[in-house]
Parts: sequence; structure tokens; C-alpha cells
Amino acid sequence: MNVKDYINIFEQSSELLVVIDTSCAIVAASDAFLITTRTVRADIVGRDIFDVFPDNPGDMTSNGESILRASFNRVIKNKVSDKLRVVKYDIPKPELEGGGFDVRYWQAVNSPVLDEQNNVKYIIQRAEDVTENELLISQIEFDKKALKLLEDSEKRYNTMLMQSPFAFAVLKGKNSVITFANDRLKETWGKGNNIEGKPLIEVLPELKDTPFPTLIDEVYKTGIPYHANEILAPKHIEGQKEDVYYNFVYQPYREADETISGVTIIAFDVTASVIVKKALEAQYEAEQKALKEIEDSEKRYNMMLMKSPFAFAVLKGRNMVITLANDSVKEMWGKGKDLEGKPLLEVLPEIKDSEFPGLLDNVYTTGVPFSGEELLAPVFRNGKLEDVYFNFVYQPYLEADETISGVTVIAYEVTAAVIVKKALEAKRGRSKKHRNWWKKPISAITPCSWNRHLLFVL
Repeated sequence: MNVKDYINIFEQSSELLVVIDTSCAIVAASDAFLITTRTVRADIVGRDIFDVFPDNPGDMTSNGESILRASFNRVIKNKVSDKLRVVKYDIPKPELEGGGFDVRYWQAVNSPVLDEQNNVKYIIQRAEDVTENELLISQIEFDKKALKLLEDSEKRYNTMLMQSPFAFAVLKGKNSVITFANDRLKETWGKGNNIEGKPLIEVLPELKDTPFPTLIDEVYKTGIPYHANEILAPKHIEGQKEDVYYNFVYQPYREADETISGVTIIAFDVTASVIVKKALEAQYEAEQKALKEIEDSEKRYNMMLMKSPFAFAVLKGRNMVITLANDSVKEMWGKGKDLEGKPLLEVLPEIKDSEFPGLLDNVYTTGVPFSGEELLAPVFRNGKLEDVYFNFVYQPYLEADETISGVTVIAYEVTAAVIVKKALEAKRGRSKKHRNWWKKPISAITPCSWNRHLLFVL
């Protein structure tokens, strides 16, 4: 065979072969190598192999060039073949395909070609594209790690569920067989620890006539979750019935293929908060009832004050502003109906120089009540100034914090009684005078005086 035959054998080999000299320039390449690396012989022969196949700049971890260069150096130094483990060495994509790099994994053997002086003249690389295997291995490793993470996650999830403060259970099938129940649920139900594998109604027969089995069945059939808050559920432990309140959710339990195989229960015992809530509601209702009674009482009291025959008024502040005045006080003062909001002396200027403003101010300042009987007060009413007599009480008006904000006036006009009283006193005075006349000796009575007094008596 001639040289051309050897060249043809080399180029047509099914192996991925490339020949470089000691300066790393490509001397020859098999057709299989060109096809796999998507290169053209004329474009790569004579060029540095690392210029043709540089490291992928988009992969910061890429180190294929350094590994391959080190292998070439070992071949030149040791003059023996150097077998490489699997190396990740991405190859450039043609510009027509968008450029960039294709991910590739290779297994290669670099062998020396010696000259007559036993020096390395060329290096033949036989490579195998193991990308599919490596990607498959990587995927398997990834799946293993993912599975491990999933298993760890499930373990943590199960641990979390078992130790959760929420009651959690999984019921399977139409009979709602308990396949999983955490510690909190077992504690809540109080039916012991061995409840898995039993139908719900067998464990909790007291639920038979309640809405719960129907609700669970509806979720199982329709796949529509159900949730409720503060629902009463009776609990029977050792023959004792106890009312317990729950917030809960019933959710469809789905298999990997999305079919519904059961119902998940997530519940939380809220009995304590419901009891507190009911107590607060009862307290609120009682307070509202008491407040209503107070309001009704105040309305009746105000109505009584407004209709009272006693004159009643509330004066606020140092200026004694009238904030409340009943019908009797308005009638007694004779100043019309619109008195509220006006200072007392603006309504009754005629008492300015009397003792009443001073008495009111003293009660406001000291908080000591004052009462008076048959005190004379000049009141301008019905178009004229009248002498009016009152029995009255001035009391400090206290706010809720016990501070004095004004004076309460309660008065009753006794003018008519005083006039009658004074008339009677005058009459008694005249009668006494006459009685004294009769006591005179007969000799002291003149005929004229006799006739005058006799006529008075008659």
C-alpha cells in the first residue's frame, strides 16, 4: 500500500482521530472527527488545536483546555500514551446555527508517534463522544439528589405534621378510613393512639348524627374544599361529654394522577377562645342592657325634671351659662323658652346686684351646697319688676371624674305663701292691738273710742 492508501484508511476510520504536532498544530483528522466536531478539514489543518477548540467562555468552570494541554505535555515527556478520564469540553457551534457552544463530554487517549531518533513527532488522539452517557449519568445523579431532598422534605413534613399544634388526619375512601393521624389529633379526639386503619365513625361514633360525615363525603365526591370556624363538636371521653369548638378545613386528598382518594382534615381547637369570646359577648350584652337601662332611666329622669313643678336648671362655668332649664324655671323667670347657651346674668340682669351671683360662685368654687328659704329676688317678668320669694338649693354639678363644672339650681317659688304668711302676721298684729284695748279700764275708754272699736269688731 502506498501513502495515499494509508491516508484514506486514516481519514475514513470510524474512530474520532486527530493528529497534532508537538506545537499543537493540527496535522490530520478523520472524517468521523470532523462530523462530530462539525468542522471542515481545510479550515482546521495547520491551525493550533486550541484556537480551533477554545474553552467555552460562557462556562466559568470550564477547564478542558488545561486538562488536554497537560495530557499532551505528559505524552511528549513520557513518550507513552496518556488516557484521560471523562472531560467536559464544549465545542463551538457553526455561525449558521446561531453560534455559541454545544455541551460535550469526551473520553480520550493521546498516543505518541516517534521519529527515527525516538522523539515524539506527532500525537494521535482517539476520542469518544460520551455526552449522552454523561448527561444521563448527570440526570440520574440529579434525580437521586432530588429524590433524597424529596424524601428528606417528606420526613421533615411528616415530622412537622406529627408535631404540629394543628390536628391533622388523612381519611381514605368512601368509608373515611384513617390512614394518617398526628399526635395533636389523637390527643384532641382522646381515642388512643391506635386509630389508623379504622373508619372515622368507628373511632368517633358520636359524630354519626352530626353534619360532619356528610360534609366529608361531599368533599370526597366533589373535590371542593370546605372550611368553617368555631363549630361545636361534642367529644366523648370515658363516658363524659364535652363541648369542643373547632376551626377546620376539609380538603380533597389527591394522588399523583390527580384522582381524589380521600379527604385531609386540618383542625384547630378554639374552645378556650370561644369561651372567652362568649363571656365577653355576654358581658357586652349585660353592659349594653345596663347602659340601656341607664339611658332609659336618664330619659325618665330628664323627663321628670323637665316636667317637674320645681324649677330646675344647670349652670356651667364661671359665667354660669345655662345648659339645661326645665319648663318650670322658664315659666318662673318669664324670659321665654330660648335660655340655653346664655349666661344667667344676661337672662336675669335684675339679680346682678343681689346676693344670688355671689352664692352661686361660692358653690362653684368650694363645692359646698347652699340652701335658702323665702329669699327675696327681684325678677322682671310680665313687663314689670316683681318681688319674688324662693325656696332653693344650689348644688355643685360634678362630672364623671368628680370635677366641678357648674352649679345645679333647684328652686320653688313661694311668693304666694309668703304674701299669705305676711298677711296673717299683720292680722295677728292688729288682733293683739285690739286685745290690748279691751284690757283698758272702763274709765279710760271714751265714748268715741268705744264706738270705733265696737264697729271694727262688728
